[in-house]
Amino acid sequence: MAIGKHDNYKFYEGYEGEEELVFSTGEDSLHIWDGYIEDIFGDPSSTPIKQDGLSKDYNEFSGPYADGCVMHPVDVESYLKDARQYEGKTFDYNESKDVLRAIIKWLEQHKAEQITVRLN
Repeated sequence: MAIGKHDNYKFYEGYEGEEELVFSTGEDSLHIWDGYIEDIFGDPSSTPIKQDGLSKDYNEFSGPYADGCVMHPVDVESYLKDARQYEGKTFDYNESKDVLRAIIKWLEQHKAEQITVRLN
């Protein structure tokens, strides 16, 4: 591991081998079990939320969810605006609320950097 490199696996631990979404700056990354992403962003018919950012990518199989996508550059403002729409929503997994907060916080901390996201 390089000095200063920080990989956060908190929301992927215990799900090794299953799909994960990875946000990365190259030096810092956030790894999230795809089941949490499904819980947060996966049912557009249950909410009047406008699909944009990650919810649009997830539900339309675009961006990091497109076939053959290796790394997808993130429009941070779009991803942040989209994620903030889900604050206060009720989720199936207790951890999903913390995952959503972590995504928002991570994007805010790194919004001045080049961020990519990929599905592993």
